[in-house]
Amino acid sequence: MTDLAKKDLVNALAALVKERRMCAQLLSKPYERGTYEATMARFVEFQTAIEAVERALVSEADYP
Repeated sequence: MTDLAKKDLVNALAALVKERRMCAQLLSKPYERGTYEATMARFVEFQTAIEAVERALVSEADYP
């Protein structure tokens, strides 16, 4: 993997983790119907994306 490709994936991962942390902050507040469910859905989307980027980093490491 080129250094640029790795850097792009690492930067994407950092941005996704930052967004997931913001969702976690919102989820830690008192329950508010509608808001909580929407935030949880976004949290799950970010977690799924994080896992995909992590798999991409592992996969890309296997290629020149």
